[in-house]
Amino acid sequence: DTEDGANSFAYLSCFQDEALRLVSPQTLFDRHLMVVGTTNSGKSTTALSVLDWLINAHKKVLLIDPTGEYKDSFTEDDEMEKLTLGCDTVVDSGSLSVLDWSMIFDCNENTQQGTLSDAIRSLRYQAKFKRPDPFIKQGRIITEVQHELSKVGKDDTSFDVNLLPEQITEEAVEEGSKGDEKGKYTRSTFRINNYEWLREKILNQFDNTSFKNFFKKIHADENQKDLFSELDKFADKPKTSLYINASKIGTTDGIGGMVVDLISNYLLNRRNEKGYPYVIFIDEVHRYAKRTTDQNSFYSGLTSIAREGRKKGIFLFLTTQNPNDVSSELLGQVGTLIIHRLTNARELGTI
Repeated sequence: DTEDGANSFAYLSCFQDEALRLVSPQTLFDRHLMVVGTTNSGKSTTALSVLDWLINAHKKVLLIDPTGEYKDSFTEDDEMEKLTLGCDTVVDSGSLSVLDWSMIFDCNENTQQGTLSDAIRSLRYQAKFKRPDPFIKQGRIITEVQHELSKVGKDDTSFDVNLLPEQITEEAVEEGSKGDEKGKYTRSTFRINNYEWLREKILNQFDNTSFKNFFKKIHADENQKDLFSELDKFADKPKTSLYINASKIGTTDGIGGMVVDLISNYLLNRRNEKGYPYVIFIDEVHRYAKRTTDQNSFYSGLTSIAREGRKKGIFLFLTTQNPNDVSSELLGQVGTLIIHRLTNARELGTI
């Protein structure tokens, strides 16, 4: 290729003879890159052009694809290793925080998140002592139950995800107030009815996706890869790219957001001893990068990378339909914008 060809990735539609030339990839990604535009504005075409340009220049790219839209966009010649979460790649259930689980199952902030947290703690106790059943509270002395659960330490994070719906039901107890029931847990009809909605949401997630397959089983398949080990390999090797397809474990924003957040936090917190810089690409980032409540802030990993990632050689390449749908913290860190057909005055004002 000529120097111009190697440094050009697109032509302006109104000036077909004028190529968009760049001195180096650092020019485009020095302060992260975002492509903004409405549906059918050419946003995806631009994204693929830039990705193709990066890969052909042997730059490292990590493509996180929650919907599977880009699964057929790369060939073996592109030196792009491909992982499919829930099929050939898994993680330990302990890798997710309670906030991650709440995000996946779309818990409300009142009782559901607390119930889910209690259920996970109970299952972590069972896993710690290698017990294959839900943790039973009904009919047991409350102080004894609390003493047992206090044995769950900060390193006891793994649990059997398959038991989660049953454990939600087991959490529907209250302190007894009559006769022999005093000081013991008894079944609460009110809580059973209240928790049923959460239980149904979890079962629906399990039944309609391969979400359960995303987590390591007790007797793990030796052919399955560990997501974090694969991320380490990617980060420590030069001139390699990695594609992660998350669509098999569900295409909801909650699952996509969890995957993006999980990967972002891991990469930012790991020691980048080799120091190879790379670009993280996420399409339609507004679906996974803006969710805050009075009590919690979800999707914090991507914003943290936007703020701190450049120090570790991690750069973002994002696309979105509307700049107002992305958190101001994330948008404020983006220094390069490619804009397609943005006509709304409020959106233009944000830019």
